Amino acid sequence: MRAIARGARRRGMTAAAVLVCLVVLTMIAGTLLRIGVVRRDALRTHEREVQAEWLARAGLERGIARLASDAKYAGETWKPSRGDLDLPGDSGGRDQPAAVVRITIEPAGDGPGGTKGSLRRIAVQADYPPDAPRRARSSLQVSFDPGSPKTGASR
Repeated sequence: MRAIARGARRRGMTAAAVLVCLVVLTMIAGTLLRIGVVRRDALRTHEREVQAEWLARAGLERGIARLASDAKYAGETWKPSRGDLDLPGDSGGRDQPAAVVRITIEPAGDGPGGTKGSLRRIAVQADYPPDAPRRARSSLQVSFDPGSPKTGASR
C-alpha cells in the first residue's frame, strides 16, 4: 500500500510541476506578445510622423511653386487621396482623403533690398491620417519673396 501511495504522490508532484511550467511559459509568451504589440504600435506611429513630415514638405514646395507663378495665391487645403500617395488599401477607399495639408500665405513685411511688402510667409500644416485618434501632425513655415531673382526660400 505504501508503494501505491508513493507512486500516486510522485505522479501528483509531476502533474503540479508540469502545470507550473505551463503557467510560466504562458506568462512569458503573453509578455513577449505584449512587447511585440507595443513595438508595432510605436513603429506605426513613427511611420505616420515621417509621412506627415513628407507631406508638409510637399505642401511647402506646392505653396512656393504656386506663389511663384501667381502673386495673388492665398493658400489652399490640399487633400491627397490614398491613390495619390500610393498607399495600400481597399479599392473603395482609394478616393477618400488620406491626409489634409493646409497651406496659408500671409504678408511678412518688406523683402530684401527694401521691396515694400513683397515678403510672404508660407505656413504648412500636414495631418496624416486626417482622423484624430491616430493623427500625426507636422508644420513648416518659411518666408519667401516671389519677386526675388532667387526662387529659393529661407527657413
